[in-house]
Amino acid sequence: MTIRCKRALEALGEGRTLTTLQPHLETCAECRSLVETQAHLLNVRMPSLDSMVGIRIREAARTELAAAPRARPWWVEAVLLIFVTLGVGAAGALLMSRGNLAPPLRQSAVGAVLAASIIVGCWAALSPRRWGTVALVLALVSATAVLVGGTGLYPSAAGGFWEAGLRCARGRAVRATVVRGRPRRAAQ
Repeated sequence: MTIRCKRALEALGEGRTLTTLQPHLETCAECRSLVETQAHLLNVRMPSLDSMVGIRIREAARTELAAAPRARPWWVEAVLLIFVTLGVGAAGALLMSRGNLAPPLRQSAVGAVLAASIIVGCWAALSPRRWGTVALVLALVSATAVLVGGTGLYPSAAGGFWEAGLRCARGRAVRATVVRGRPRRAAQ
C-alpha cells in the first residue's frame, strides 16, 4: 500500500471528492475497486421490515418467557461443570496404570490440590464475578504441587525428585562447558 492508496482510503472515509486522486485511481486497480464498491454501497437501500415479522418475534419471545419465566442460576451450570470435570479426572486416575511410586499421602495431597484447582477454575469460568486471579494462583499452586509431589520415580533414597533433577541439570551444564572448552579434532 502506497501513500497515495492511504490518501484514497482517507478520502473515502471522509467523503471528500476523489478528483485530486484521479491519476492514482487510473493506475491502481485496488483503490479503483474500493471507490466503485463504496459508490455502489451508498446507493443500496435497507430492506423494509415486514410488520408481521416483528409481531411474530414478539409473540415467540412471550411464549418462551411464559414457559420459563426465570432463567436458571449460573451456579447450577458451574456445579454441573465441576462434577463432569471431576468425574473425568477420577476416571482417568482410576484407569491409569499404577506407575506412581510416590507415597499415598503425597499422592492424596497433590490430588486434593488438583481437585481444588478444577473446582475454582470451573467456578471462575462461569461466575459473573472476577475469580480469574484466584483461579490462576491456584492453577500455579497445583502445577507446583504436581512438580514437587513428583511421581515417586526418584525415591528419597536416590535424593528425591529435586536433587535428581538438579544433579542431571548440573551434569548437562558441566558437559556442555567441557565439550566447548576442548579443541576439536581436525578431520582426518
